[in-house]
Amino acid sequence: MMAMFLFLSVLVLGFGCIWGVVLRPRLASGRRRARLDRLQHYRVAEVIDRPGRRFSLVRGAYEVGSFMMRYKVLPRRTIDELFRTLARNTQEPDRLLPVFIGAKTVLFGVGLLLGFVVFVVVDIGSIIHLVLPAGLPIGGMLLPDMVLAARRRHYLRAVESGMADALDMLTICVDAGMPIEAAMQRVARDMLRVNGSVASELHLTARDMSLMPDRQEALRQMATRTGLPVMRQVATVLGQSFEVGSPIAQDLRLLSEDVQADTMLRYQTSAARLPVYLTLPMILFILPVIFIVVIGPVALSLLGQ
Repeated sequence: MMAMFLFLSVLVLGFGCIWGVVLRPRLASGRRRARLDRLQHYRVAEVIDRPGRRFSLVRGAYEVGSFMMRYKVLPRRTIDELFRTLARNTQEPDRLLPVFIGAKTVLFGVGLLLGFVVFVVVDIGSIIHLVLPAGLPIGGMLLPDMVLAARRRHYLRAVESGMADALDMLTICVDAGMPIEAAMQRVARDMLRVNGSVASELHLTARDMSLMPDRQEALRQMATRTGLPVMRQVATVLGQSFEVGSPIAQDLRLLSEDVQADTMLRYQTSAARLPVYLTLPMILFILPVIFIVVIGPVALSLLGQ
């Protein structure tokens, strides 16, 4: 126990030295620094884009990640892989890259510390004595990826569930004579409070269509960015309308009907699964009560005799 106390004291002292020598001066000088040096392929966000001026967990992760990127603690190949992971799951990977790297580093260190504590406290010979010290650092390093994947799944579900209404609104705007870019911007504004995910996708697509010389490339990027069948259908229908010159409102109306039919079919499929899902709760909670009500009086009468 004495050795463990000494080790923890040295570890806390080391973290205190790192905080006082490295992190605290960087946090104090954050307001005076206009921007960090640009890296070869990635930019570190400007001071005004940082996650708050006061210290927080996100700000601490940002500082750790930007420190590692600035002084090239990680190899370029590893940073490239992390950037591609963020690019697949977020819309601003260059701004979130320092936070992502810092979170993985901090959680890996916390996992190492907890793993050492478990290794010292748990009895030798137990499975936990060997598994947890090795699993905690790995789990801490993978936790940001799991959180990012969960947020991405929630985002895609929101986009898929809200596209039917967005297509109806797009059809109305195009029928009124608005260009497709302006219609997307208007629908994005109207959908912002109802479904922020759909609003974000439409806003990005409208911005890309306004900036790119080829509008079909912007539609292809929209389909690739989400990977959803409904977004691929939208990109295909609008691309064919641009090529052939057919009325966009009519094509959007037909697509909206198809998407609504698919959505209704998906709801009906989910409703058809409810009896199967209710079987286990019925067995666990309803049938025992029925058995008690039916068999209980007979059992009590037999015990009374």
